[in-house]
Parts: sequence; structure tokens; C-alpha cells
Amino acid sequence: MSYGQVIITEIADPNNAASTGRFVEIHNVSSSDVDMTGWELKRWTNANAEPTASSAIALSSLGNFQSGETAVIGKSGFEGVYGFPPSIISSYSSVDSNGDEQLGI
Repeated sequence: MSYGQVIITEIADPNNAASTGRFVEIHNVSSSDVDMTGWELKRWTNANAEPTASSAIALSSLGNFQSGETAVIGKSGFEGVYGFPPSIISSYSSVDSNGDEQLGI
């Protein structure tokens, strides 16, 4: 498994749609496809040294994440706010960050 190929490119916490509009966008910046099997998005809360146990969002459903591809992990109301469905719908807390936590893949 090679790291540094998939990065977080955007974190959104809109004031007018915090309960439905929050999302995390990731992007494959490498020139190769990346097998996302076993990968997770995690959140560290309140300067904790370990990620919040309930925050992990499995990224395996992205499968073979193609070079240059972007994916959005959003909440269930994401499509109603932005007009298109997220790549992964999740109610877990990594997406529910209010902007002052650390996120990692």
C-alpha cells in the first residue's frame, strides 16, 4: 500500500446547511489507480492522540480509485443541498466535523 497518493482536497462546514451540507472531498493525485480496499477516513477530536473510534468511514466502496479521480463523502442530505449525490453517504462523525478537528485517510 502506498500513501500520499490520495489526499483530502476540501472540507465543507456550511453555516446554512451544517446538518446536511457538510462533506469531505478526496482526490487521487497520483498517475496510477489506487485500490481503496481497507482505506478509511478518520477524525481526531479535541487534540486527542488517537482517532475517534466511531469516526471511521470505510472508503473500500470506491474500489479502484482512478488517477485524477475525485470523490465526495457526504451526509444523507447532501444531494438536496448540492444537486448531485456524494460518492459515499455517511452519517459517521468524520463528515460531521465542525472544522476544528484533524482528518486523515
